[in-house]
Amino acid sequence: MEEIEREDWQIIIEFSIPVNPETVTRDSIIINGEPLPSDVNFLFDRKGIKMAIYEHPQWADKTITIEIKNIMSYNNEVMITPLSPVRLRPDDEYEWDD
Repeated sequence: MEEIEREDWQIIIEFSIPVNPETVTRDSIIINGEPLPSDVNFLFDRKGIKMAIYEHPQWADKTITIEIKNIMSYNNEVMITPLSPVRLRPDDEYEWDD
């Protein structure tokens, strides 16, 4: 992971290598200790580097915890390093240096 930010009703996660979107399931994205709800959409950019998760209205203006796990790189050769639970307040942004 390179960056995670929360703005405009979205959680944007930027990865350091392209992700295989087919390996991302609702169980891979944990919000507040629960798998991503079925009524919350997520999508990737064309390069597979950024993922946008549209926020559920119940998360509005509240701190949430997000965790990402069990996803693979685009070529399925590398397991993406899991994102340990991170607390995100509205309009928060985190960056990691490798």
